[in-house]
Amino acid sequence: ETRVGDDLSCEDLPLQCFGSLLGPPSAKFESGVDLVAMCRLTSLLNQFRLQRGASAADLRQAYFREAKRLHPDVQPASERTLAEQAFVRLHADFEEALKLLEG
Repeated sequence: ETRVGDDLSCEDLPLQCFGSLLGPPSAKFESGVDLVAMCRLTSLLNQFRLQRGASAADLRQAYFREAKRLHPDVQPASERTLAEQAFVRLHADFEEALKLLEG
């Protein structure tokens, strides 16, 4: 199961990212689709437990759900430093996914 904060590469998700397409991950097709960006977006959406095709509204809802769960203020004091790092990473991943979705 993929969780928020898991670091996945395109090699980890070849079928999810590219389906049955053949070719290097850096390929661009005539339509201008950047497969590397598509793969990264798929990886980020998986971290938020979303499927490809999710909307920006879906991403925001998933981000808020995970932010509540991972917020450092709701973690035990002994885990607060790790929680802060995870929370910062969560926000960065959200911003990147949102940019890719809207871009």
